[in-house]
Amino acid sequence: MKYCEKCGYPINDNANFCPKCGTNVLTNISSNNTSSAPSSLNPAHAHRNKKITFGIVLLWIFFFPVMVIITIAKSATLTKPIKAVLIIAFVILLILASVFSNEKGTSPTIDTTSNQTVDTPTTQNEIFSEIITNEALRQDFLNACNQIGMDPEQIKDLERVDDWINGPRYSFTYSGMSFRLYCNTDSTVNTIKLGADTDIYKQGYEPYNVADYIVDSSIASELTTLSESYVSSQLNYPSSADFAWLDWSYGRDHNLYSVSSTVTAQNAFGVEEELSFRLIYQVNDGTAKLFYFELGGNVLLNNLNSVSKPERKKIETPQTEKAEASGESIVLTDGELGKYGKEIDLDGETYIDYHIPEGKYTVSNNGNWCKVFVAKDKYYKNSSGYMENKIVSTLEFKSDDRGTKTLVVNEGEHIELTTNASITLVPVSNE
Repeated sequence: MKYCEKCGYPINDNANFCPKCGTNVLTNISSNNTSSAPSSLNPAHAHRNKKITFGIVLLWIFFFPVMVIITIAKSATLTKPIKAVLIIAFVILLILASVFSNEKGTSPTIDTTSNQTVDTPTTQNEIFSEIITNEALRQDFLNACNQIGMDPEQIKDLERVDDWINGPRYSFTYSGMSFRLYCNTDSTVNTIKLGADTDIYKQGYEPYNVADYIVDSSIASELTTLSESYVSSQLNYPSSADFAWLDWSYGRDHNLYSVSSTVTAQNAFGVEEELSFRLIYQVNDGTAKLFYFELGGNVLLNNLNSVSKPERKKIETPQTEKAEASGESIVLTDGELGKYGKEIDLDGETYIDYHIPEGKYTVSNNGNWCKVFVAKDKYYKNSSGYMENKIVSTLEFKSDDRGTKTLVVNEGEHIELTTNASITLVPVSNE
């Protein structure tokens, strides 16, 4: 067996040319060399090829410029001034090419033993520092990531977006999924939200593990095929079904997987129409059980009420701990019942009224902007048929308003907050 001297590919003894690179093997391999030669994967062989290539490069680097300069100098058709200008210009071009080559070669770092790019590692002390310039906030974000099992090194496209009511906000992707980071004005993380409504991290509550919400691509692929089957079974003309090619979305909440897309098919009148659909499965031990099925706006199956989810436990935050330690301050946060919150159902929606003790209070805003209402406990139906109550007084805090305001709560009155508001109340002594 012979081997190509150029690429190391094995060649039949009777072959004249290498079948891989086309080299004439008669001129590169001696006739008596029929023993096993090193293959192109042999490190020694590869090193020899590098030496040969490097020698050729050096030959061109030194020989070619010299030949060009000699050719210009010996030319009989050029005057001496023109020759001098051409030689100087050529030398300048060589210098510029050398400088440019050196600059390009400084980054990235190349490991010549593995021929792979080696990235300079980023330390935890530096990560996101150019984007989240507030050091306290950045450290709290890294701490929140640690609590939910999110590797900061795998976070991509972190950038600041429009502020929300309580402070700055950022967007980023992780494992191909979109997240939002909601921050407070006190340089703490309020929420790390997946999509529109899943709070993986929520200040004051136990953190969830982000791994329980990352979609497994192999499971998603199987559920896609299963969903097409379920949807086709509900169509008037299953053979006319044309499912979307790329417009599929997937979600996960522990062992619940959701699949959404569209299908174009003929209806009962033989007319093509596009229908959206959404299916939710419970996946256990490789088995998928359908719990929810919606097609064309019609819910065909809904057994989600039978799926029990543990209640998210509340944990004490430094803010609430400080308030409780003082024995005086009252912290009210929208969406949290706390000690004084009471849920009330109005026109099919659930709200929270805060029934604090009667008295006079100074109020400070813990967020960016909010309104605080003192309202009557009694509700009535207005002329439009909706339930409402009487607003006694209103306090408004703007983003640049970090001072305190005063309110009074009398018998039969309570406090209501705007969305995402958080306030601290301190009783005012009557003395």
